[in-house]
Amino acid sequence: MADIFSKNKRSDIMSKIRSSGTKPEAAAYLLFRAILGHRRRIDTINSDILGHPDLFIPSLSLVVFVDGCFYHGCPIHGHIPKTHKKYWAPKLERTAKRDRRYRAKLRKQGYAVWRLWEHDLKSSCREHLLRVLEKKLSKKIEDAKSKHPLMAYQADEGVPSEDIPLARAAEAPAGWDENAEGKP
Repeated sequence: MADIFSKNKRSDIMSKIRSSGTKPEAAAYLLFRAILGHRRRIDTINSDILGHPDLFIPSLSLVVFVDGCFYHGCPIHGHIPKTHKKYWAPKLERTAKRDRRYRAKLRKQGYAVWRLWEHDLKSSCREHLLRVLEKKLSKKIEDAKSKHPLMAYQADEGVPSEDIPLARAAEAPAGWDENAEGKP
Protein backbone atom coordinates (compact mmCIF):
# COMPACT_ATOMS: atom_id res chain seq x y z
CA MET A 1 0.00 0.00 0.00
CA ALA A 2 1.41 3.37 -1.01
CA ASP A 3 1.72 6.22 1.45
CA ILE A 4 -1.10 8.76 1.13
CA PHE A 5 1.39 11.63 1.52
CA SER A 6 4.21 12.72 -0.76
CA LYS A 7 7.77 12.14 0.45
CA ASN A 8 8.15 15.82 1.37
CA LYS A 9 4.83 15.93 3.27
CA ARG A 10 5.64 12.69 5.15
CA SER A 11 9.07 14.09 6.01
CA ASP A 12 7.44 17.27 7.32
CA ILE A 13 4.97 15.27 9.43
CA MET A 14 7.68 13.02 10.89
CA SER A 15 9.96 15.98 11.69
CA LYS A 16 7.28 17.42 13.98
CA ILE A 17 7.24 14.37 16.25
CA ARG A 18 8.97 15.49 19.42
CA SER A 19 11.24 13.28 21.47
CA SER A 20 11.05 15.32 24.68
CA GLY A 21 8.78 17.90 26.26
CA THR A 22 5.69 15.97 25.20
CA LYS A 23 2.25 16.17 26.79
CA PRO A 24 2.47 12.60 28.16
CA GLU A 25 5.74 13.60 29.87
CA ALA A 26 4.03 16.66 31.34
CA ALA A 27 1.18 14.47 32.61
CA ALA A 28 3.67 12.06 34.22
CA TYR A 29 5.52 14.96 35.85
CA LEU A 30 2.26 16.28 37.33
CA LEU A 31 1.41 12.85 38.75
CA PHE A 32 4.82 12.39 40.35
CA ARG A 33 4.84 15.96 41.67
CA ALA A 34 1.36 15.50 43.17
CA ILE A 35 2.43 12.35 44.97
CA LEU A 36 5.90 13.47 46.08
CA GLY A 37 5.11 17.10 46.82
CA HIS A 38 7.77 19.77 46.50
CA ARG A 39 10.23 18.29 48.97
CA ARG A 40 11.79 15.97 46.40
CA ARG A 41 13.66 17.01 43.31
CA ILE A 42 12.28 15.73 40.00
CA ASP A 43 14.62 16.38 37.08
CA THR A 44 13.24 16.53 33.56
CA ILE A 45 16.47 17.18 31.68
CA ASN A 46 18.70 14.17 32.12
CA SER A 47 21.21 14.13 29.31
CA ASP A 48 23.92 12.73 31.59
CA ILE A 49 21.96 9.54 32.37
CA LEU A 50 21.97 6.65 29.91
CA GLY A 51 18.86 6.67 27.73
CA HIS A 52 17.95 10.24 28.72
CA PRO A 53 15.02 9.34 31.02
CA ASP A 54 12.01 11.64 30.99
CA LEU A 55 12.02 11.98 34.79
CA PHE A 56 14.73 11.41 37.37
CA ILE A 57 14.22 11.45 41.12
CA PRO A 58 17.75 11.54 42.58
CA SER A 59 16.81 10.89 46.21
CA LEU A 60 15.18 7.62 45.18
CA SER A 61 17.65 6.72 42.40
CA LEU A 62 14.59 6.39 40.20
CA VAL A 63 14.51 6.94 36.46
CA VAL A 64 11.19 7.08 34.62
CA PHE A 65 10.68 6.68 30.90
CA VAL A 66 7.38 7.74 29.32
CA ASP A 67 7.23 5.56 26.23
CA GLY A 68 5.11 6.26 23.19
CA CYS A 69 2.92 3.30 22.28
CA PHE A 70 4.02 3.16 18.64
CA TYR A 71 7.77 3.72 18.81
CA HIS A 72 8.39 1.53 21.86
CA GLY A 73 6.12 -1.36 20.89
CA CYS A 74 3.25 -1.18 23.38
CA PRO A 75 1.64 -4.63 23.65
CA ILE A 76 -1.80 -3.00 23.30
CA HIS A 77 -1.28 -0.29 20.66
CA GLY A 78 2.08 -1.08 19.09
CA HIS A 79 2.04 -2.32 15.51
CA ILE A 80 4.14 -2.45 12.39
CA PRO A 81 2.75 -0.12 9.74
CA LYS A 82 1.48 -1.65 6.53
CA THR A 83 3.68 0.63 4.45
CA HIS A 84 7.48 0.40 4.51
CA LYS A 85 7.52 -2.79 6.60
CA LYS A 86 11.16 -3.42 5.63
CA TYR A 87 12.03 -0.12 7.32
CA TRP A 88 9.71 -0.18 10.33
CA ALA A 89 10.05 -3.78 11.52
CA PRO A 90 13.84 -3.62 12.09
CA LYS A 91 13.61 -0.05 13.44
CA LEU A 92 11.01 -0.97 16.07
CA GLU A 93 12.96 -4.13 16.98
CA ARG A 94 16.16 -2.08 17.44
CA THR A 95 14.26 0.33 19.69
CA ALA A 96 12.96 -2.55 21.84
CA LYS A 97 16.45 -4.08 22.12
CA ARG A 98 17.95 -0.69 23.01
CA ASP A 99 15.29 -0.16 25.71
CA ARG A 100 16.09 -3.57 27.25
CA ARG A 101 19.86 -2.91 27.08
CA TYR A 102 19.52 0.51 28.72
CA ARG A 103 17.23 -0.85 31.44
CA ALA A 104 19.76 -3.57 32.31
CA LYS A 105 22.70 -1.12 32.37
CA LEU A 106 20.80 1.41 34.49
CA ARG A 107 19.86 -1.29 37.00
CA LYS A 108 23.49 -2.38 37.21
CA GLN A 109 24.35 1.25 37.99
CA GLY A 110 21.92 1.14 40.94
CA TYR A 111 18.90 2.90 39.44
CA ALA A 112 15.33 1.71 39.66
CA VAL A 113 13.85 1.91 36.16
CA TRP A 114 10.14 2.52 35.67
CA ARG A 115 8.42 2.74 32.29
CA LEU A 116 5.01 4.29 31.70
CA TRP A 117 3.10 3.82 28.48
CA GLU A 118 1.63 6.84 26.75
CA HIS A 119 -1.86 5.31 27.01
CA ASP A 120 -1.51 4.95 30.81
CA LEU A 121 -1.52 8.73 31.04
CA LYS A 122 -4.84 9.22 29.24
CA SER A 123 -7.72 10.31 31.46
CA SER A 124 -9.46 6.92 31.38
CA CYS A 125 -6.41 5.28 33.02
CA ARG A 126 -4.98 8.14 35.05
CA GLU A 127 -6.85 7.54 38.34
CA HIS A 128 -5.73 3.92 38.39
CA LEU A 129 -2.16 4.93 37.52
CA LEU A 130 -2.21 7.51 40.31
CA ARG A 131 -3.16 4.84 42.88
CA VAL A 132 -0.51 2.43 41.58
CA LEU A 133 2.19 5.11 41.63
CA GLU A 134 1.24 6.21 45.14
CA LYS A 135 1.71 2.64 46.41
CA LYS A 136 4.96 2.05 44.51
CA LEU A 137 6.46 5.41 45.50
CA SER A 138 5.46 4.92 49.12
CA LYS A 139 7.30 1.58 49.15
CA LYS A 140 10.28 3.12 47.32
CA ILE A 141 10.46 5.93 49.91
CA GLU A 142 10.33 3.44 52.80
CA ASP A 143 13.08 1.36 51.17
CA ALA A 144 15.20 4.48 50.70
CA LYS A 145 14.67 5.48 54.34
CA SER A 146 15.84 2.07 55.54
CA LYS A 147 18.99 2.34 53.39
CA HIS A 148 19.64 6.00 54.24
CA PRO A 149 18.52 6.85 57.81
CA LEU A 150 18.99 10.59 57.26
CA MET A 151 16.05 10.52 54.84
CA ALA A 152 13.74 9.74 57.75
CA TYR A 153 14.10 13.38 58.86
CA GLN A 154 12.53 14.74 55.67
CA ALA A 155 8.99 15.69 56.63
CA ASP A 156 5.83 15.06 54.63
CA GLU A 157 7.42 12.48 52.34
CA GLY A 158 4.32 11.14 50.65
CA VAL A 159 1.99 14.04 51.28
CA PRO A 160 0.73 15.64 48.07
CA SER A 161 1.54 19.28 47.61
CA GLU A 162 -1.27 21.74 48.18
CA ASP A 163 -0.15 23.49 44.98
CA ILE A 164 -1.00 20.48 42.81
CA PRO A 165 -4.02 18.65 44.23
CA LEU A 166 -4.40 15.00 43.27
CA ALA A 167 -7.58 15.78 41.35
CA ARG A 168 -5.61 18.12 39.08
CA ALA A 169 -2.88 15.54 38.66
CA ALA A 170 -5.51 13.20 37.28
CA GLU A 171 -6.45 15.69 34.55
CA ALA A 172 -4.93 15.73 31.08
CA PRO A 173 -2.55 18.57 30.27
CA ALA A 174 -4.22 21.32 28.27
CA GLY A 175 -4.50 20.56 24.58
CA TRP A 176 -3.80 16.85 24.86
CA ASP A 177 -6.00 14.86 22.51
CA GLU A 178 -7.34 11.94 24.55
CA ASN A 179 -8.33 10.03 21.41
CA ALA A 180 -4.92 10.13 19.73
CA GLU A 181 -3.13 6.81 19.76
CA GLY A 182 0.36 8.14 19.17
CA LYS A 183 0.78 6.45 15.81
CA PRO A 184 2.42 8.16 12.84
